Amino acid sequence: MSAMTRTIPDTGIRQIPLGMLKLDPLAQPRAELDHDLVSDYAEAMAAGVPVLASDATSLPEVVGSGTGAGGALVPADDPGAWADAIRAVAGDPLERERLHRSALRRYDVLRQDDPVEALLRVYSTVAGAMA
Repeated sequence: MSAMTRTIPDTGIRQIPLGMLKLDPLAQPRAELDHDLVSDYAEAMAAGVPVLASDATSLPEVVGSGTGAGGALVPADDPGAWADAIRAVAGDPLERERLHRSALRRYDVLRQDDPVEALLRVYSTVAGAMA
């Protein structure tokens, strides 16, 4: 493990870049699909980083919406809304904490929906029954 990463227990992700843990919040106002961006948001939520995501492409499905959201969705083409959302999170410790908890909960949901995680749970159950 490099000096730039730290193992995060109980997330299913072996290493999270240390820089990710210092983000407050992760905000990438992009309207086009970028697979790395989807991974960035999943990793950020796994680390409990508050996320502000564009309401475009597949990010709403990753971040979620309503009470199960792992962050806040912001209109992709509205710079003023992005500025307001960033200011709201940066200026309000209670909102940062709320988004932190929401991010962790959303990541748990995403992890449960992961077919690899589901298969590992099946193997674990079968192995336990055979022991």
